[in-house]
Amino acid sequence: MKTIDDFFGEFLRDEVNLNPTRLKVAKKGIKTIKRFLRKNELFKNRIREITLQGSYRQGTIIKPFDDSDFDVDLLVLLHEFDDWEPKDYLNKLHKEFKQTEKYKGLVDRRGKSRCVTIDYANDFHIDIVPSIEIGGICKVMNKNSNEYEDTDGDGYAHWFESQDSITANQYLTKVVRLIKYLRDSKLTFSIKSILLTSLLGKQICKSDLYNREVYYKDLPTSLKTLLNRLNSYLQDRPILTDEILVNPVLPTEKFNRHWDQDRYSNFRTKINDYSAWINDAYEEKDINEAVEKWRKVFGSDFGEIQEINSIVSASRSDSQNYQEEFIDNYFAMDLDNDWSLEINASPYQSVGGFQQYFYRKNESLTFFVDRDKSFLPQDVLFRWKIKNSGGEAKSNVDLRGRIENDDQGTGMKKERTAYKGKHYVECYAVHRDTVIATDSIYVNVV
Repeated sequence: MKTIDDFFGEFLRDEVNLNPTRLKVAKKGIKTIKRFLRKNELFKNRIREITLQGSYRQGTIIKPFDDSDFDVDLLVLLHEFDDWEPKDYLNKLHKEFKQTEKYKGLVDRRGKSRCVTIDYANDFHIDIVPSIEIGGICKVMNKNSNEYEDTDGDGYAHWFESQDSITANQYLTKVVRLIKYLRDSKLTFSIKSILLTSLLGKQICKSDLYNREVYYKDLPTSLKTLLNRLNSYLQDRPILTDEILVNPVLPTEKFNRHWDQDRYSNFRTKINDYSAWINDAYEEKDINEAVEKWRKVFGSDFGEIQEINSIVSASRSDSQNYQEEFIDNYFAMDLDNDWSLEINASPYQSVGGFQQYFYRKNESLTFFVDRDKSFLPQDVLFRWKIKNSGGEAKSNVDLRGRIENDDQGTGMKKERTAYKGKHYVECYAVHRDTVIATDSIYVNVV
């Protein structure tokens, strides 16, 4: 019989974690942006370093919800331009992208004051943050106020890695993902990822290194430890202060954008509720009762009810250990090129600006390569992967995830919605035994 820890592993894999191909596509985008900047006439001789920042670097990105997308942060450290004001760095960087054929339709400000954004159609964007060093301190630019602001992305990343290493098995990273899932799926509280990550990371003590088996013996225990500590920390602090908001490695930086006392009070209340529910679920000894209590926290997609001492249960348990397939096990990968692939679905029921699709059960769907928006060689072949998620698909042992052939070389894949949940479809363009482009869409069955 499965343990609760097994269910947590499956929940992360099937419901929380971003699918690997999306990460590979983002990696291609990062590489392309870096190459563009290093070849750009205005900036190429001024670049000192380009580094990843934020959730992508920390490994805390999760699967996007509804019309949201995941983001990648790139910090571009530059030699200072003598005659530039802070706002010039952002305005001129935006202009350099805007005047190119490739990026003129992708570059966007998104109302942001400290970065230039490259929006990709397949559910992610890259925030490019220019910076300089003044007096040994890294500064980013605020376009709206035309001022420099302190930052220390590398220092923060090293701090998080150090805190994570104390827990072992990346339990801090996994707990952050779980709480971000709660935030995005339940919508009962709001908090920026950087602040949430900081608050959870601050709950880890150096002395924990000698008590791992007590506080971090598995993922449920790690979640209980960190949520209980965070709850105690918040309940002792009813008023939002700089102590709560401060960057743990840079006292002059506060993570207070878009947060106020009202949002803090609500967050404090909800963490108190979740902490109590987690404690109750953690202490439950009956496996089925425990699953139900964990579902109170995470929703119905968590776990499955066990049919104890049942032959049916045994066969399901064996079948559940399916092996998801990954395209790079079958073909070479070369995404660093100018080929592009975009897929769509019929009927089309998108919500928001990204490729999210909403349907009811038992609908017929056709996924297809959008030839007008794709740029591919003539002799390309297509492969598909349909990946289900959610409690219904799990209980019917139908999570899928195999690499499947195209429908007779048509660039189409016909399917029928069977289970509620957030599923995804991936398509791979294969040319001469190499994947040259890929795209995916999320399919929400409600």
